[in-house]
Amino acid sequence: MLNKLLAPLDGTPLAEAGFLWAEKAAQRSGAAIHLLTVVDPTLSDFETHYKQAEAYLQSRRDQLKNKGLTVKMEVAAGEPAQTILERAENVDLTIVSSGTVRWLISAVLDRVLEKMTRPIVVVRASAIQPTVPELDRILVAVDRSDYSGDILPVIQGLAKAFQASVTVCHAVPPLTDTYGRQT
Repeated sequence: MLNKLLAPLDGTPLAEAGFLWAEKAAQRSGAAIHLLTVVDPTLSDFETHYKQAEAYLQSRRDQLKNKGLTVKMEVAAGEPAQTILERAENVDLTIVSSGTVRWLISAVLDRVLEKMTRPIVVVRASAIQPTVPELDRILVAVDRSDYSGDILPVIQGLAKAFQASVTVCHAVPPLTDTYGRQT
């Protein structure tokens, strides 16, 4: 079930893909959205960056509220990846943009993905006008870890909201004999 979504935004046009996807997911599921922008306090002009981030998030919050969505807005001072990870602990799903064009991943997102223990969707960024494709198929990779199945209720909520089919995949390494040859 989806009750709370986290949408970290950095104010760049590439982040819009994640924002639009979060908006659509909230509209379909009824979930509340937590908009988050993190400003690094070590920046030389921190106050200016903070005020710009506030104005940016307020415009995004107002856009969502005008569509009847429940929205929380937060501008945080801190290290971006760590702050995103902390806020993700309190939501059902985090939705981020890849942050760069093609399928390259930004440095912040790379750190988030490395440490994230909660469900996350990475939406491909677009250098042109971002659009939100229909979600009609969901592929879920699981392993034998204790927390691997934790994503399934979130996937169930997404599948229900988007009327999507779900395929669960579990890959195992190839079997080998005592000499290390594949069998």
